[in-house]
Amino acid sequence: MLDQNGAGELWEEKTMRLTPRAVSAAFIAGALALAAAPVTAQSLAEQWLDGELDYVGPEITYDGPPVTVTIAHFLSPNTPLTSILERGIERMEAETDGKLTARVFYNNSLHDAQRGGFEGVAAGISDLSTCYSWINPGGFNLQLGLQLPGLVNRATPMSHAIMQLYGEYFREDYEAQGVLFARSTTTQAQHLLTRDEPITSLADLQGMRMLASGAIATSTADALGAVPVPLTVAEYYSGFQQGVVDVMALHDAGLKLFRMDEIARARTLAYLWANPIEYCMNADFFYGLPDDLQDYFHLWLMRVNHAEAEIYFDGVAAEGVAALASIGVEETVMAPEDFAALQEAIAPVTEEWIAAQEAEGRPARQFVEDLRAKIAELEQLSNDELWMLTWEQPYPGLVD
Repeated sequence: MLDQNGAGELWEEKTMRLTPRAVSAAFIAGALALAAAPVTAQSLAEQWLDGELDYVGPEITYDGPPVTVTIAHFLSPNTPLTSILERGIERMEAETDGKLTARVFYNNSLHDAQRGGFEGVAAGISDLSTCYSWINPGGFNLQLGLQLPGLVNRATPMSHAIMQLYGEYFREDYEAQGVLFARSTTTQAQHLLTRDEPITSLADLQGMRMLASGAIATSTADALGAVPVPLTVAEYYSGFQQGVVDVMALHDAGLKLFRMDEIARARTLAYLWANPIEYCMNADFFYGLPDDLQDYFHLWLMRVNHAEAEIYFDGVAAEGVAALASIGVEETVMAPEDFAALQEAIAPVTEEWIAAQEAEGRPARQFVEDLRAKIAELEQLSNDELWMLTWEQPYPGLVD
């Protein structure tokens, strides 16, 4: 697996003095190990979703009518990701004896859950929704740094790192949106898909229209010499198929979700930015829950969050790569010197972001150092060990 200390330090000046071959080997060898690692079908997360673990949580004493959580989502039902949410809701209903249930409104049918998530939740239209800071960046600062290139190897440790650092670095900005932070997973790093010839060097990206949503993703695409093009998730398939973008920068779990096997004919390992998958919740709803249901719901959020990171963003990612390989889609590993040139081109993105944040009085460098250290620490844990971190209680500092 990728050495997160080494990966993070790629953006530091001292690491840029490594030979191109050494830099490339650190990324590629680790990534190949990640791709080859088996996904255990019966992890603790899977066992919980299957109802095979003994209940651990608050005693449910509430005896009033069932409480329904109204959830807004931008995806369709029956996707690999939303099926995990549905299984989690089944656990919620079983573990609370039906006192807490949920209704999910898919396909933005309740409100726009991508560009309007914060507004919909703050207004009480939904109780819980996807709420992306990087798609709605107004008022956010350090949290946007979660998209910095070169941070993410496995999605599961990174998801736990976000939750652990939230209270110190993100909470003030998040709650200023009029909502509470619920949870956050993350994608793995984005790689490069093309409809024909693979990307083999930085030169191949010059002037190419490339998917990039969010300020840091846009800066990264610019640094590569590409033309950044933002697309909503609903536009991914048609945008790539019809040539709105020449290059899809996409995480591997999205290969199946967005049916990239129908379009892509080459995939180049690039290890660019990752996209946090954030959820917010309505404060009146959460604090209005009976104490036992409130405690349970907060714990449930931790469990669903881990399950999505492990099973979808890490597990389905491997399945997506295998599906492409099965139809003969070429996977390209850049030559060491070309990969090093790509990394060198995007290295200033992190330093420029830190400088801009520090100029506004924010501890951006300390945040990046703390995030890298936390990722490195959590990368040493297995998925089951990570699961146990919030099995009995949520991380502190997320809500009062």
